[in-house]
Amino acid sequence: MSELNLEYETKLKEYVNTNKIKAEHLVYEESLHTVADAIRVSGIGIELIAKTIVMVGQNGETIVAFIPGKTRASTKRVGKILNQDPPKIASAEEALETTGYPIGGTPFIGYPAIRLVDKKILEVEAVYSGGGSDRSLLKFWTSEIQKFDVIIGRVRK
Repeated sequence: MSELNLEYETKLKEYVNTNKIKAEHLVYEESLHTVADAIRVSGIGIELIAKTIVMVGQNGETIVAFIPGKTRASTKRVGKILNQDPPKIASAEEALETTGYPIGGTPFIGYPAIRLVDKKILEVEAVYSGGGSDRSLLKFWTSEIQKFDVIIGRVRK
């Protein structure tokens, strides 16, 4: 494992521990960069995979959408919910700069952002999402979402 992966994973684990968040960090030998990779490598079903889509709002603010892994984020819905023009999907560089995590491993938590949670996420007890690097997942109990300032709605297409 690269030192950079370890640095991102450690940062997320420290955030989880410091904030007493019910979560479990899982590390794999292979890349989990895409949802298909996560399913193949971990054996976790698609219905339990969630992804964090990083966006940039009209005023440069970081917006993240937490959505089911088999869906796509709707920038139009996000814009409507936030009462602004649809945000743009962040580039890999923008995502890393604003969240502190690389795409393919971006967690939903651990950095300042406007957070939108698709209501479908709340239908399961726990979801698996970015664990800080492309080789880790964070099992995140959905009951923990209430600890964060989030907007819940339909943000998937």
